Amino acid sequence: MRLNVVFLVLVLLLACPADVLAADFDWTLTWQNGQILTETITTDDPDLINPEGGWQRQSGQPDTFTRQIEGWTSYNQLSDRLPIVAKTKNYVAVKITKITLDSQTYKEGTTFYDLTAARSGQVKMEVPGFIMKARPAVKSQWPEGFAATWAIATQAETEEYRFAMTAITIEILPSVISLLVIGWGLIWIVYRRQVKRMERLIDARYSLDNVVQAEIPTIEQAEDKPDI
Repeated sequence: MRLNVVFLVLVLLLACPADVLAADFDWTLTWQNGQILTETITTDDPDLINPEGGWQRQSGQPDTFTRQIEGWTSYNQLSDRLPIVAKTKNYVAVKITKITLDSQTYKEGTTFYDLTAARSGQVKMEVPGFIMKARPAVKSQWPEGFAATWAIATQAETEEYRFAMTAITIEILPSVISLLVIGWGLIWIVYRRQVKRMERLIDARYSLDNVVQAEIPTIEQAEDKPDI
């Protein structure tokens, strides 16, 4: 009986492909308000995490690593990151961020490259705003906005990893300031129009020309006036 069990296990090991037997990894990039990026990686092989990438092992969770980056500008300068590049355009209180593939950063020795060498998993990006485009990701919601999740195959199963996303975020403080400025501007415009309207009415009714014309009689009126 014991020999049969061992034989069955060996058959399963030979029949199952390597990517099925290998543990999946989970890479989550959380974009928080204030432009702080928090990355979390969960994997069963800590040796695949680049020690020079600034990753910190979570206390009590030996298979989980995290790190924080201050904004996309700093993230784009990292050598050990997801193979993406982010470009942001500012429109007063609204920001449009486009994330595209950066194949130059996908190279041996980086954490993402080593993870995908023999493992499959998923990459999830959580955005504090709206996701307009995210191909070929699956969009979902999280407490602070929307998220996009990409299924990641092993290197042997794919030619290129396609990361593409367009996100819109709204800055609360600039939005409030902009609304206040616009509101006060509209109030000032209405106030000035009312003041000018009142000035025209006063000028039309109490102008000096009208007063003089009303008080000084004409020549015909003076001649017709009887002598006392």
